[in-house]
Amino acid sequence: MSFPGEGTIYLKQDLKFLKPMFVDVNYIAKFKVLDIISEKHRSLVLTEIFDFDQIL
Repeated sequence: MSFPGEGTIYLKQDLKFLKPMFVDVNYIAKFKVLDIISEKHRSLVLTEIFDFDQIL
């Protein structure tokens, strides 16, 4: 099964844009699971977006 999986409900999102993003630019997304709360079937995930050219 793929993350986040069948039946997933998206509960919350906080955004902070440090600079503009443009449609014609390639980006890399990195996801990191920070916490898994098994008893509530929840997880906390950090998502970071980078310019593709800066990673290479």
